[in-house]
Amino acid sequence: MSRKNNLKYHPDLVWTRPYVEAAWKHIPRGFKLTRINACYPQTSKCLGFYGQLSETETGHCLSLYTHYWWHISWFPKKRKIQPFSKIDLLQTLAHELAHCAHWEHTPDHKRLENKICNIFMRMLNAEGYESEEKELKEIKSQ
Repeated sequence: MSRKNNLKYHPDLVWTRPYVEAAWKHIPRGFKLTRINACYPQTSKCLGFYGQLSETETGHCLSLYTHYWWHISWFPKKRKIQPFSKIDLLQTLAHELAHCAHWEHTPDHKRLENKICNIFMRMLNAEGYESEEKELKEIKSQ
């Protein structure tokens, strides 16, 4: 069984499977990625990052925030939870997958991140994706 098949996806992120599989050739053979989780912002905290690759006992787990707090006003404090676009999620996914080969934020890490991101954006184009604005407008109208 290939290492790709052992990867478990959060139901909200199953759509990223073909993207991860396309990027898999750039991930070192010995690297064990076991899960891709979805995270949601907490009401008591300010979102400081969008994704995280962490080491676990069974391998590595990649977590992506799928939503963020949009601040309507600061006084009085009013905010609304909004989804990240596919482009935002794929950019974060590319960044975190680049950590599989380069743990530190080095120029090599950024080059790999950009290579993976280019693969993802070509795939989005091939699927007929038009823009973040159109995607988010369609989500709001549902």
